[in-house]
Amino acid sequence: MRRVCIPGGTIVVVNHFTSENLAARFIEKRLAGLARHIGFHADFPFDTFARDSQLSIREVRPSNLFGYWKLLRCVNEKPASNPG
Repeated sequence: MRRVCIPGGTIVVVNHFTSENLAARFIEKRLAGLARHIGFHADFPFDTFARDSQLSIREVRPSNLFGYWKLLRCVNEKPASNPG
């Protein structure tokens, strides 16, 4: 994402991240094997995304009734490359 977004550009992500609720997290871990068969990864920590994406996360808000999915507004802080 960061590679194809202009410096200073906004990236909006809607995703499910591992729940911070211990009971929900326990259920997610138990269902992880089943979820992988349908192409869904329920065990994706928000902290991992925040670290690995190298984006500046400006806003996080719930995007459905129970807040189980999150809408992130991120800004690409990478510097502009100087052509030769």
